[in-house]
Formats: sequence, C-alpha cells, structure tokens
Amino acid sequence: MPTELLQRLTSVVRGRTHSQLETLRQQHVGDPRNSRKLPLDMSKMPLGWTMDRSQQIPPFAYGPAETLAFLAYEMEATYACTHAVFTELRKRLPDFEPTSVLDFGAGPGTASWVAKDFYDQSLDKYRVVEPSQSMVDAAEVLLDGFPGLSVRRNIADLSRDIKAGNKFDLIVVSYVLSDMTSDFERVATTSALWELLSENGCLVVVDRGSQWGSHQVRSARQFVLDSVNEDEDGKEGVRIIAPCPHHFEVS
Repeated sequence: MPTELLQRLTSVVRGRTHSQLETLRQQHVGDPRNSRKLPLDMSKMPLGWTMDRSQQIPPFAYGPAETLAFLAYEMEATYACTHAVFTELRKRLPDFEPTSVLDFGAGPGTASWVAKDFYDQSLDKYRVVEPSQSMVDAAEVLLDGFPGLSVRRNIADLSRDIKAGNKFDLIVVSYVLSDMTSDFERVATTSALWELLSENGCLVVVDRGSQWGSHQVRSARQFVLDSVNEDEDGKEGVRIIAPCPHHFEVS
C-alpha cells in the first residue's frame, strides 16, 4: 500500500494495544465463516441470479469493532487483490482515463485508493457508497483531500444521480456481492450501477477467492450480458475485458 495510506491507516488504529487488536482478529477475522456464514459448497447451485428475496446468508454489519478489525487485518489484502485487478485492466485498456469513480460498498475507501494509484492524473470526482457509519468515519480520514469526494449511504441515495442522468466512468464493486443476503438485492444493485456507468466506462467486480465469491462474480458477468440488448449492428453493447473475454457462459 502507498506510504501515505499506511500513515493514515496507522492514525486510525493508533491507541489500540496489541492484545486488543489480537482479540479483534480472533473474533472477526480468524474464522470468517463464524461471522459471515458464507456457503462453502457451490457445486449444486446453478450460475446466475433469480428474483428471490429470501435470505441466502445472514446479514453482516460493520460496527466499530468489525471496522477496526478490517482496518488492522483485512484492508491490506483487499487492497492487494483490487490492485491486481486494476493492473490487468490497465494492461488491456492502456488508454482508459476515467475522470470519475463510484466506489460501491466502499468500506474505508480501499478501492478508491487503488483507483487513485492508477488514475490520479485523470480522476477529479470520487463518490463512495457505504452504509456503515464506522466505515464512513474511517473513510473520511483515509480519503481526506481526494478531489470531488462525496459520500452516499446506500443504493437508494443514488436514485437522484440516475434521475439526473449522472454517469461515472469507473464503477467498482469490491467484496460486496458476496455479502448481500439475497439475489434480489444483487440484481437491484447491479442494475442500478450499470445504469450509472458512462458510455465506454468500466464496471469492475472484485470478490472473495472462494466458491461463493466466484459464483457472484460469474453471475454478475452473466447478468450484465443477459440484460444488455444488441445494438442495430447485431453486436452486444458490452465488452468483457477479463477474465474470459467472450460472451459465452462460464462455469
């Protein structure tokens, strides 16, 4: 992570003793299945989302303790994973220079920092969407001074952007879809974010390297492909950059 980010991160967790942080690690990071109860075996679940509103997993909320545990023990790995994805994006689209980014489910602003690392020269508008107040408090410290920074609390708050026709060149959904409790929520969220994406913009989906996380990324890919109508030339109005840069179903 950049030195400036590490310094800001240290200022947020400063004052906690090693034993306090170790307790947080054991309670909230040591065994993620205890806190999030994510499915482990996806072999019998078909690809794609339904309009089912029923809960597939229990809701998970980031309070002050969960936020501090994330900052101390998970943010660096999340940053590294997102950075790797952006590295591939830069390789495949070297001329892509976004001026605006929407960081959905931003947490403390991890993906926004990655976007800054790659596109600092062109980005002049950062929008973060995060429902957790403790995560927002952390983001306000970590993202202080970012140009055009604004905060929204949920997808409903973005409805005014949709109504106003506002668009974003780069939209990042990092470690969010696998935390949502139902397919209905994933469909509603992805639909709204796709509507907010500018022409020739990029939607970046990052998630856990588990069967559950992989399922959500592949389902998001398929949902977008199924939702976009073909243009007059018979070519679909969406391009898959990576992975699997084609329009066929991936299993």
